[in-house]
Amino acid sequence: MIPISVVDNFLENPDIVRDFALKLPYENSQGHFPGKRSTRIDLADKEFEKILSQKMFSLFFDLFKENLSWNIEGSFQLISENYEKGWVHNDASPDGWNIAGVIYLNHNPAPDSGTSFYKCKENVNLDRIDLAEYNKIKHRFYGGEDVDLVEYRAKRDYLNSLFNRTMMVQNVFNRLLIYSTDELHSADNFFGKSNDDSRLTFMFHAKIISRSFGPLQRSKQFII
Repeated sequence: MIPISVVDNFLENPDIVRDFALKLPYENSQGHFPGKRSTRIDLADKEFEKILSQKMFSLFFDLFKENLSWNIEGSFQLISENYEKGWVHNDASPDGWNIAGVIYLNHNPAPDSGTSFYKCKENVNLDRIDLAEYNKIKHRFYGGEDVDLVEYRAKRDYLNSLFNRTMMVQNVFNRLLIYSTDELHSADNFFGKSNDDSRLTFMFHAKIISRSFGPLQRSKQFII
């Protein structure tokens, strides 16, 4: 629905958003994602969620002419260097999310700590890969359980080796990355030891519910 898109200097006041993010409560992962996530933004500040989503979708749709409606669910996420790097995956889910993305919120991120996109290698058939077996050790590691790190790294690196990287988006402060949930991707290197210096992003999933008319186009910007 939406092509992979990168928008720099997305937020009008990114330092205010970063400060807001670091003051929110965070919960550790139960195994389905690395690091920890804040309270959902719609529960923390409904007005912030509304303005942010309007600003994002105004990049692609003329909100002054189209009758567009959507659902969005997002949180801030902190991931320290303990989690090393990501696994190739997509964000498809039974909830029907069709758009996903992140806003990078570190002033001085580590090199190569953004997001990469992938395609399967020609000789790889994803239907023949037992992803559930790989997810077992990944979810245990993300959930804070003791795992054999040699085995964990071997499985992660083998699975990632089945794909060719097609695009690498660097982690740049106040950069928005948005893409369709069926895109294969992974987070690159994680970094930091504390909340203040770990990889901080606003991550979200969204679903366009209805759209009356009009082509994809840029529109007026909302200030946030």
